[in-house]
Amino acid sequence: TIERVAIRNCRYGIHLAERNRNVLISACHIFDSLAVGVFIDRCNLHQMIISACHISYSKAAGIKSLGGDLHNLQITGNDIEYNYTPDAEECADIWFDARDGVASEITIASNTIQARISERGTNLRVTGGDSPQGQTARLITVTGNLLGSQSMNVEMYSAYRIAITGNTLYDGKELGVHLTHCENVVLGSNSYGWAYGRQREMADRVLIEHSSTVNVNGMTFEHSRVPAGAAVVELRDTTDSAVNNCQIVDSNGPGIKLESCQRCRVTNNTVIDRTASNAAPGNDYPAIELAGASGNNLVAQNLTNRPIRDASSEQTNSLEANKEVA
Repeated sequence: TIERVAIRNCRYGIHLAERNRNVLISACHIFDSLAVGVFIDRCNLHQMIISACHISYSKAAGIKSLGGDLHNLQITGNDIEYNYTPDAEECADIWFDARDGVASEITIASNTIQARISERGTNLRVTGGDSPQGQTARLITVTGNLLGSQSMNVEMYSAYRIAITGNTLYDGKELGVHLTHCENVVLGSNSYGWAYGRQREMADRVLIEHSSTVNVNGMTFEHSRVPAGAAVVELRDTTDSAVNNCQIVDSNGPGIKLESCQRCRVTNNTVIDRTASNAAPGNDYPAIELAGASGNNLVAQNLTNRPIRDASSEQTNSLEANKEVA
């Protein structure tokens, strides 16, 4: 147990290596680490709780797990801020690197996680491996957190059985959530957007690539700024997934886009543009778009004030009972 400790200006604030069990870190101040605030370093570690701590100003990561065999970790009720270096190749407030190891049974709940925008910076990064025995980053819950002010809020690669629900995400300059090669993911009931509306031009969007069985449900987006050719919620080369019950208003591009996706559903969403500038002549992007080799998808019962466009090469998609209003 490490409790009520102040740690400053060390390479690692707390360094766990080799083998540990039943670790409690509580009510600690861990500031200005030269590398990582709490470093789980190729460690065989089960049963760990990090709670009620202030972990800030680390140069590479606030909390990082690298390799090893990590199970049963709870990160809850912490203030985790400004763990970044502006010109670093990669940095993150919380970072699980399981490319050469396992990160499993992890709960991240009720934390404030924010930084400043930096190149390849992320509030939460999870990187799994491509092991033939299955995904090495798995069974992860992210709920009830405030995540903001980075290039990406949440980035996951090769992660399995993930729930990202009930969070507030803002100021994702490039992306709010980026999932690649992920399976069995619930992404739902999150709110996106900066508190002061149009004061900042941020993407705050979702990109899902090369994934399957992803359920995007019940999310709200307002005034998302997306690059040309992109959309607020975009699925690429993804199968057997769904985008349901989302509200997307006043974006500068399509609300939802399927690019070379198969057997996906886009249903019961509201995609509305209320801004005069976006409605100017020449801004003829659709509300919902199907493109590339997208086939056998269902787009139904969506409410929009822009057209739904099926420009896919497959022409096997169903567009049913959608309503376009003035």
